[in-house]
Parts: sequence; C-alpha cells; structure tokens
Amino acid sequence: MKKKVLFVIPYLVNGGAEKVLLKILEKIHPYYDIDIFLFERDRELDKQGINENINIYSLLDERKIGWLPKTMREIAAKVAYKSAALYPKIFNRMFISRKKYDVEVAFLEGVSTRAISGSCNPDSKKIAWVHIDIEKHRNLPLKLEREAYKKFDEVICVSKGSKSSFEKMFPECREKAAVMYNPIDKKEILEKSESTQGIYDKNKINLITIGRLNQQKGYDILLEA
Repeated sequence: MKKKVLFVIPYLVNGGAEKVLLKILEKIHPYYDIDIFLFERDRELDKQGINENINIYSLLDERKIGWLPKTMREIAAKVAYKSAALYPKIFNRMFISRKKYDVEVAFLEGVSTRAISGSCNPDSKKIAWVHIDIEKHRNLPLKLEREAYKKFDEVICVSKGSKSSFEKMFPECREKAAVMYNPIDKKEILEKSESTQGIYDKNKINLITIGRLNQQKGYDILLEA
C-alpha cells in the first residue's frame, strides 16, 4: 500500500518554490498517494499539468469565488492566513485533516509551517522546508515560528546558507536540520536552451537574470557587482 503524503503550500503558481514542488511531484507521484492543500487556488494552476491522481484541496478557489470583488477576496485570504498562523490546531482540524497521513510536509515557511504544526495526527512524520535565509526573511513572529518548528521531525534547507541561518535562529532545532538542494532537470534545461538561438550577440558578454523585481531577490546587489 502506498504511503499517504500531504503537502501544504499557500498556492502553486508564479514562484520558485512552487515550481520546485511541481517538479518533485512529477517525479514521485507514482510511488505515493499524494494530497496538496492550498490556501488559494488560481485558475492558472489548471495549466500546470499536475497528474490527475494527485488530489488538490483549496480553501479559497478562484474558480468558485472569482465573482467576488477583489477586495473581498483579499480580505478572505488575509483571514485564512491569520487563522492558520494564530490557531493552527483549529485550522488544521477544520480544513486540512481529511485523511490519516503518513507524512505531512510544509513546503514553505510561515503559515504552511504553522498549519502542519497543528496536525491532528500524532503518528505522522512532519517535514518542514526552508527555501530562504530565515534570519532575514521571516514571515511570522519569531515566537510563532519557534513553536511550529519544535513540532517537526525534520527541517529540509535548500542550501548550506539557509541551514546555517535556520540553526542560528532556532538552535534548539539544530539536530533536525539537513541540506537538500533543489532538483535540476538537466534534460529539460538543455531542450529549452535550444529555443534561445539567435537571441544573444556572440560578440558581447551577455548577462541574464530571472526573478521577481523586489528587494528579496537582490537586484541592487547584482547591479553593483
């Protein structure tokens, strides 16, 4: 019998961590019974080609509430995130604990981690994923995050730097932390590189960067360098 695995993440489009999860799901879905819980489901998710055997549950589904004014949808999202952060046990019992899972994974920091920390299943293995320098980019008050990480069995950090930052912020959880780099699909990258023919000037040094234009991505540092 396949093990039942739950992934919790706010949404599944437009971000690096989200794309990493989609790539992981693509590789592991034949071997596990997988559920995904989303705080918000965007219409764009249906274009991602997620395997039909993966169950997706969402608290706020744009396909169903898209008719509501944007302001009301934003308020509903804020209430959902705040509820998960402040009352994880109640939130988990009301919205997440559909099955008795073998493994529960909080794939992003912040509310996902809080939501899993309130799990109603004491026997499940609980895993948190840290994709950032948590010392600089915490999503929640330190007290709430500390309470959450204490409930996890393992904390996966995507780099040595993120692990070092995590251990500095939560030294009591040091033994739980390990480094696992994001997967890279070499074949896919090489295939996509063929579509760039003719874009670059071979007589010049060509530089490219991809990411959101915000402070977290450090474009000011890049330009200065």
